[in-house]
Amino acid sequence: MIKSSKNIFLLLLFVSILFSCNNKSQTIKKGSSFEEKTKDSIILSVKFTGKGIIDLYYRDNYLNFIPLGFINNSPEKKVIYKSIKRFHDNFILSYKVLVYDNKNFNKIEQRFYVDNDLDTLKLVYNTNKYFFNDNVRNINKLYESYIELNIDNIKIQKDYLLAKKKLDSVFKYNKAIFNFRDIESINKIKFYEYLQKIDATNNKVDSFVKNLKKITGSKVFSSLTYNYTKNRLHLFDYSKLNKKEFSEKYIEILAIGHLQFLKIEDNKGKSKYKEALNWFKNTDLYKKDSLFIKKQIMPINNTKFKKYVKKITLFDVKDNENSIEEIIKKHSSNYYLIDFWATWCAPCIGGVKLMNKMDFPKNVKVISISLDKPKDKKKWKSKTEELKQLYTYWLDEDSTDGKSFLKFIELKSIPRYILIDKNLNLIDQAFYHPSEIQFLSKLKDIQNHKYW
Repeated sequence: MIKSSKNIFLLLLFVSILFSCNNKSQTIKKGSSFEEKTKDSIILSVKFTGKGIIDLYYRDNYLNFIPLGFINNSPEKKVIYKSIKRFHDNFILSYKVLVYDNKNFNKIEQRFYVDNDLDTLKLVYNTNKYFFNDNVRNINKLYESYIELNIDNIKIQKDYLLAKKKLDSVFKYNKAIFNFRDIESINKIKFYEYLQKIDATNNKVDSFVKNLKKITGSKVFSSLTYNYTKNRLHLFDYSKLNKKEFSEKYIEILAIGHLQFLKIEDNKGKSKYKEALNWFKNTDLYKKDSLFIKKQIMPINNTKFKKYVKKITLFDVKDNENSIEEIIKKHSSNYYLIDFWATWCAPCIGGVKLMNKMDFPKNVKVISISLDKPKDKKKWKSKTEELKQLYTYWLDEDSTDGKSFLKFIELKSIPRYILIDKNLNLIDQAFYHPSEIQFLSKLKDIQNHKYW
């Protein structure tokens, strides 16, 4: 560990699996006239004060994360522009990073509010402090004011009147200090999401959701719709849950809530799950993009996974051929985390470095599989030694079996983490990234994975 404060070892890791490895957002050159901007897009400008790599996130039509990678390889100041698709009139642009310092991980989060009137958002990234400078669109204080309520502790004490009183006070406070157009919608969403934490099926929450006129692209809106669905699953009469009985917007919002609910494997054993799934399959949301959505709620077939993974050939640093079964036999463990990476992928390398610093559970071993091109095999061998990857192999993604396997697991970007057991049973086809809080806690609790 480097002790100098000016040389603190920083691990910038991203929840994103795309970033610079597979970022399709269009970069606009400095000085551009922004001619490519449309009413359905917004210009995002990031000014770097020095060399740095960052990810920002926002939400798509289904409230899934979309990562936006920005990188400045030069120590000089630089402005980078991106034209990004506007999926929602109002949305939150978020920033997350883990800073490793003095054997501790410090999480930095910032959030910026974008409404329909804003066509360009200009941010300045402080590369020395690893956060964005003050910006009028920063709404961290709003979020933090709700977090500071510590609702869970109040619930344990069962003092619901106190919780409601504090919640009302925070809502009024935020209403007074934030004056963006429609910012009140974010404040209301936070308020009602926290209200249903106090009272799961509160009638005011029900009325609020039923009367919403638009969807706000944010994590809290996703959380609101997910918990609204989960809390009321036993109350829904699916035979009457249609556009004749309710507004079109309410059905759309409910469909998004169901999608969030159905994606979580732990919910599959809940009562009315199948009824909820059948209702969801008849919604416009599902019908418009059924192939894409089906992949989110239906896991990979385990039998087929075993069939495909057994066929691939993996090469070690001495160019010896290995099957996955041979590798598992040589490196015995109960569980394996397969890490798909490449030497050109910065988030992949960041993930490896972070895992090397972790107190990894003894019953899990990491199998590193490089997807570098054949011409870069020497580079892979050098880099994998530098990164101290213990069980490291190379896969020719252009080989017949390699191509079939990667197509089957739908690997479209890296890093990608797959969790299996010693019998090649698939536990998680897209496991958490090392930067995510759940990563290590889930690995340490892996013996209980059936109950996740």
